[in-house]
Amino acid sequence: MAKGFGAAEVGRMRNGGGAPASLLAETAGAPVIFFGTGLPEDHWHDSDEKVEVEALLKGAATMAHFWPELAAVHRERNQG
Repeated sequence: MAKGFGAAEVGRMRNGGGAPASLLAETAGAPVIFFGTGLPEDHWHDSDEKVEVEALLKGAATMAHFWPELAAVHRERNQG
């Protein structure tokens, strides 16, 4: 997140409505990661819901950094 958003620090945010993902994780036996590019002040699923294009672009940049790092961790764990 820090690389994609150009920030020194990032935080965690709890996500409501995670029950379907929790069921998926249990069924698949694999972790599920929520990755959102919205903010609470975007009023998700409300009549005045909004999104900022800059946040979407930074989210895409974050995912571009995330996948190679995840692959590197996977390789390290499977080489030992």
